[in-house]
Amino acid sequence: MTASPETGRAAGKIFVFAKALSAPLEALWPLLAFLFCKELGATPFQVTLLVAMKPLSALLSFYGSLLLLERRDRLKPYLAGVTLFGILPCFLFPFIDNLWFLIAAQGCFWFSSRALILAWGEIFKINLTPKERGKFFSRGSSLHSLVHIAVPLLISPWFDWYPGSWKWVFFLLALLQASHLFLVVRLPIPKEKVQKISPRPSLFLPWKEGFRLLKERKDFRHYQMVFFLCGAGLIVMHPVLPFFYKETLNLSYTGVTIATSLIKGVFFALSSRSWATLFTTVPIERFNMRVTGLAAAFSLLLLLSPHIPFGLWAAYALYGAMQAGSEMSWNLSGPHFAKEGESTLFSGVNVVFVGIRGLIVPFVGQLLFVSGSTSLVFAFGGLLCLASTLLSSYPLRERSLEEVR
Repeated sequence: MTASPETGRAAGKIFVFAKALSAPLEALWPLLAFLFCKELGATPFQVTLLVAMKPLSALLSFYGSLLLLERRDRLKPYLAGVTLFGILPCFLFPFIDNLWFLIAAQGCFWFSSRALILAWGEIFKINLTPKERGKFFSRGSSLHSLVHIAVPLLISPWFDWYPGSWKWVFFLLALLQASHLFLVVRLPIPKEKVQKISPRPSLFLPWKEGFRLLKERKDFRHYQMVFFLCGAGLIVMHPVLPFFYKETLNLSYTGVTIATSLIKGVFFALSSRSWATLFTTVPIERFNMRVTGLAAAFSLLLLLSPHIPFGLWAAYALYGAMQAGSEMSWNLSGPHFAKEGESTLFSGVNVVFVGIRGLIVPFVGQLLFVSGSTSLVFAFGGLLCLASTLLSSYPLRERSLEEVR
């Protein structure tokens, strides 16, 4: 059951502003891998470990579902505590100059980011109708994307001109993200009788419930298979991208930012509204076919970018459009599959599969890079994305056959 329209709109607006205030800090983290390679002299293994922190952190954030399951009263404290956990290491950047600390800090931040999805998914489900969820998520994502464009473009020249300035930039943007906690305390959460599923929750409960969902829900299991393949195709490329930018394309921080923030962000924002409309009008399998098809095309353009003028820009234009659809599908799949039921477990399964992928795939990318080349990694990633596109179409073909019969 959803709340009143006024309460729903209030929750949606708070989500939009929270996304805007958290976006500047989040926008800088992708540059850290390039900074590792260009300024700090990191090894391929250290860059791979840094990249792997984002998906690996998802494994721990999966346990957030234990705290939130049937406990709406914990939503606001959870949002506040998890946000602070993610940004606190940034306040130490000016004072600690250690690669391993930076790797751990990235893990904390992305743990926080992934864990927050569980709470926001439940807040959307109890406050907003399915149509309103897509509308407010689209607004928040578009604003978030615009900030992702502006902040790196303004800051990356300073990174080029003043090496080491990035430490204080992270510090200041962490303060900005902390300010959105004043909005969190005003979130409308409909009260209900507190129910505890167990006096002492088992550490294995999320895994048991997750596997139960996959066993019982064929549609949700198929969804996970599609996103696992597509996500693997994308993340296998991430550990080698900093070396590709530095050694093959010879880019500066500003050059990297133009492609990965400006071009990607513009196309993310431009496509968000279309994705929101599409999400409510077509089956989720058909929606995912478009997302994974764009991911496969991105891989191909990335492979060809050294030989095509503005090839990298074209690749990240497709990546931005793909990411807008991917984030909408991924973040709203919990409420979509849960319908009127509990959404946190569905969202939690999404998160844990990201973590499992992160345990393996980035290191496969490193191995292919060390033993081959970036081209080999990009080709392998593209094939995985193409496989996910073909898999997305399978339920649609099944339905067509049933209709013929």
